[in-house]
Amino acid sequence: MTIAVRRLPAPGHSVWWLGSAMLGGLVWPPALAALLSLAAYYPVGAALAGPLMEIVGNSLGFLLAIIALSAGLLLAGAIYSLVAWSWRPLVLTLLFGFCACVGLLPGLYVGADLKSRAFELFSRRSMVVVEAIERYAQANGKLPQSLADLVPGHLPAVPNTGMAAYPEYEYEPSSGDCSTENEWHLQVDVQEYIDMNRLLYCPAQDYEVMPRWLHARARIGAWAHDRIDF
Repeated sequence: MTIAVRRLPAPGHSVWWLGSAMLGGLVWPPALAALLSLAAYYPVGAALAGPLMEIVGNSLGFLLAIIALSAGLLLAGAIYSLVAWSWRPLVLTLLFGFCACVGLLPGLYVGADLKSRAFELFSRRSMVVVEAIERYAQANGKLPQSLADLVPGHLPAVPNTGMAAYPEYEYEPSSGDCSTENEWHLQVDVQEYIDMNRLLYCPAQDYEVMPRWLHARARIGAWAHDRIDF
């Protein structure tokens, strides 16, 4: 008895297949970077908050995602070639992967730009928390000891940043790393690899007074973005 083996149809020879593989490879990294950035840094992805988002939200996570997906696609192309008895699926997959490598640079640019814009939106959005702290101090003659003290009189719930990668505010009723002109401060840790970067809010906004150990500081609205590189 003869058993018939059914082969999958192989892609055709047309320019459409080549063009689709090349264009798909070039577009894929920027599209993935945009998707990861929206999920990690914008309120639309806030419900996804967790340790995983801290990884996928930075450029290293983006590169790891590209490598993992490319490896999976290459394996799928090799299997498709074997099942279809044709070299064309593997060649198209390799072409797609090469173009994806070319698309890495614009992908990194897209991710960095969206992250920068997200921090600007965060700085404006966070003024609600700043105003709640100031109203509490005026009403009670003292600073809140934690952000939970603002609930329910000044905020409906303990606030979060709206960024899944960095969901929590850190508040202290002390100057901390701000100048002594400040009675309290807010900060959000925005780690990048091993660098303990942060977003810092000092009520006096005297950010020209920098600790000596700080590598760099950039102004983002009423906040400062501190780069604490190791």
